[in-house]
Amino acid sequence: MEPSEARQHLDGARDSYQSAVLPPMPAWMPVTCGVLIGSGVALAGQAAPTPWLRVLLIGVAVALAGVGVLLYSSSRRKNGVRGLRGSARGQASTLTVCAIAFLISAVNASAELRWIYVAIGVIVGLAVVFVLGRRR
Repeated sequence: MEPSEARQHLDGARDSYQSAVLPPMPAWMPVTCGVLIGSGVALAGQAAPTPWLRVLLIGVAVALAGVGVLLYSSSRRKNGVRGLRGSARGQASTLTVCAIAFLISAVNASAELRWIYVAIGVIVGLAVVFVLGRRR
């Protein structure tokens, strides 16, 4: 087998794997998921004056981020990709641990740190848009 022919076969196998692991998604999906997850992150750190309001804000933040993740998961499911495989499984567990740590710090956020959580929310939202947009 010639090196160029072997390279073509390898590229074909890589493209096949990428299309199976990262199926195509609609153009609006990265922006929608980025807005939902970023606004959830920004909302989680807003220090409320009463404990019940703080719990409500964190609940809404978790719901917003959850809707963004479910939207992406449903898009993958519609394209025939079920569950996570390979490195995506490890990345998902890492992101889950980070999200739990973030929520714990957001519960104890002070009023002076609100702007930091808003900035983190904007950065996370833009990162989601960039990463998902790159996978389109």
